[in-house]
Amino acid sequence: MKTKEKKELDNRKFLYLLGFFAAAFVLLLRLSNGLSAFLGSLLLPCLFHSLTGLYCPGCGGTRSVELLLNGRILDSFRFHPIVPYFALLYLWFMVSTTAEYLSKGTWKVGLNPHRWQLYGALALTVGNFLVKNLALVFFGCDLLGGL
Repeated sequence: MKTKEKKELDNRKFLYLLGFFAAAFVLLLRLSNGLSAFLGSLLLPCLFHSLTGLYCPGCGGTRSVELLLNGRILDSFRFHPIVPYFALLYLWFMVSTTAEYLSKGTWKVGLNPHRWQLYGALALTVGNFLVKNLALVFFGCDLLGGL
């Protein structure tokens, strides 16, 4: 049976390799101008929004990804803050882990996944849901422009 440290190291290596494949996939789509078409194919009508008129906790996520990949960070945050949050964690993880690998482990700077990162994502999702829907219901202000 593997030790806890060995499992954590294996998980970090897997996430690191997955990060490179994801970045290569996005770069390939971006360079081929297929990114908008690919993301557009993912857009399905939101059943929650269609039935209630309110935004679900995930509403705006796909548009947020597209805006972030086009360099519009503040607009991406406005549509769904969890996307730039995870992008920042991704960059932090990839850069710090690369530095640790290049130093052959002498620099112990690699970011390890922690629960606080998930709690931060949960807080952003709940906050996003509440702010957008409270603004819509009480002030008639549609922060997403009618998705």
